[in-house]
Amino acid sequence: MDNCGQNNGQIMEDRGQMIRKDREAEARELRSSGRTFKQIAAELGVGERSVRRWLHGEAAPPGLRRGRPPERTASRYPTGWPETRLWPRDWTLDTLAAMPGLGDAPDFLREAWQGNLALIHSAEADGDLHIPWVFRALVDLAKDNPVPLGNKTLPWAFALASLPVVGQWAGCEGPFQALADAMRAYMPWVNKAARREYLKATREATAEGRQCLRTAQALAVAGSLRGSGAFTLPVLLGALLAKVPEFDRGSLWTLGGRLPLSSVVLGILSHKPVGERGVQ
Repeated sequence: MDNCGQNNGQIMEDRGQMIRKDREAEARELRSSGRTFKQIAAELGVGERSVRRWLHGEAAPPGLRRGRPPERTASRYPTGWPETRLWPRDWTLDTLAAMPGLGDAPDFLREAWQGNLALIHSAEADGDLHIPWVFRALVDLAKDNPVPLGNKTLPWAFALASLPVVGQWAGCEGPFQALADAMRAYMPWVNKAARREYLKATREATAEGRQCLRTAQALAVAGSLRGSGAFTLPVLLGALLAKVPEFDRGSLWTLGGRLPLSSVVLGILSHKPVGERGVQ
């Protein structure tokens, strides 16, 4: 019996090694075709850390070299995607620092925007359309200056820039665009009266937007249970649910409720839209 158990254990170990080697070979083939680590992990249904470990020491394909933004392709930016949603190629750190309303703001941080640019270029390399759009909208917002940037108003500014993006990601643009439009109209960051008017005017959009997020959360949970997604996405969607429609607040009792809005939104947008995750 002992010998039989040992043999079965050896057979299972050998099969595990064969499967791992097959996946490593697939990962190398996908990498050579220009896929990113994130894309390879999604295709093979494994963690990105595993892919990085398998391909450690291998040179990146020419199109993914560090030090320059990736080239945009027709498949990454499909026909009909508006130019106003794209990150302009000539918007460098020096360009941003020279922009009126952004670079001349007293709280403009070059180090922070250097990190933002790295995030934008990484998202572009992964074929992510949404994160560059958020930062494009944030820069456009700073130039228009409807929200004076500061510690208390920054969540509102980020919400105003990112809500249309979240709506497009979740497949329900209407309520999120309505929330953004109401922010511009009522300026709820100004005083309590403006906040009350904003909350009154957005009851319907809030209900629709929260229902949309609940649906996305349920689909994300289903995808996680079926092995096609990460468990962090449902948590992030729950954190955003806790912040709608007062984006400078959030439930401290909710898992992820203490996270700043920017971290929540960018975390959500770093995942594929739930409709593209194979979960019906």
